[in-house]
Amino acid sequence: MTVYSPSQSERFIRCPRLWDYSRRWDTDGGHWMERAIGTAIHAGVAAHFRGLIPDTDHSTEDPTRAAIDTLRDEWMADEPGFEGAEAFVLKGLKRALALDIGARGATILAVEETYGEERCRLDLAYQTDQGITIVDWKYTHNAGDWVISKRLQEAEVSWQLRHYAWRVSQAFPTVPVVGAGIALIVGGPVAKARWAPVEITPALLLDWQNSAARVWLDIEGCVNGERYPRAHMGQACLMYGGCPLYDGCHRLYGDESRFHTLYQRREPK
Repeated sequence: MTVYSPSQSERFIRCPRLWDYSRRWDTDGGHWMERAIGTAIHAGVAAHFRGLIPDTDHSTEDPTRAAIDTLRDEWMADEPGFEGAEAFVLKGLKRALALDIGARGATILAVEETYGEERCRLDLAYQTDQGITIVDWKYTHNAGDWVISKRLQEAEVSWQLRHYAWRVSQAFPTVPVVGAGIALIVGGPVAKARWAPVEITPALLLDWQNSAARVWLDIEGCVNGERYPRAHMGQACLMYGGCPLYDGCHRLYGDESRFHTLYQRREPK
């Protein structure tokens, strides 16, 4: 059975039609600036924690330099606003590094490591006397308290965190994975960072594995043409501010010959 990445699995669970269209059409072009800032903060945080890995030569990495260099690499040529984005990166990085995620005194096991055939890439894993905890850094450019609360609640039901915990438990079979969480960095209106941990237990992972096997078989059926990627319609179309392919389904009625008027076709891999 093929194992599919957390992002593919979550997209399929939300709506098989969204998963199918997203394989061919890019809908995220309008959010490049937020992605660039988030990627830059990730780079700075990664540089900091790589410097804490025992017996490595990463201790000289400068998190601030890593963040700004990454922002410069991610920035679209000739686009204004770099200085403003730089300020968001510096404030976000400062809040992220000050956030208590329970890693003080812990052994850093992995920073931006990739596991499995599906190339499951996790941000951070650390080990204490209790076991391993996984951290997933996320960036939101602008969010009020209600949105922040909803984003943090996602940790309790996150497919991604469970997938990470499963893969890390395979990579370190002699040490239990006891926790995982979302470390949310908010750019504005006031820069802040929040930590939402959840407990990971063997029973939870077993339950997730049973569900994952079913989801991956369903995806495999669609890939092989044995199953039609139906649209879920209803609430799935309105979640998270609306489906990015809403107009493709509800205005163009799935006619992909006209999708180029709304979306950018992905380059074949």
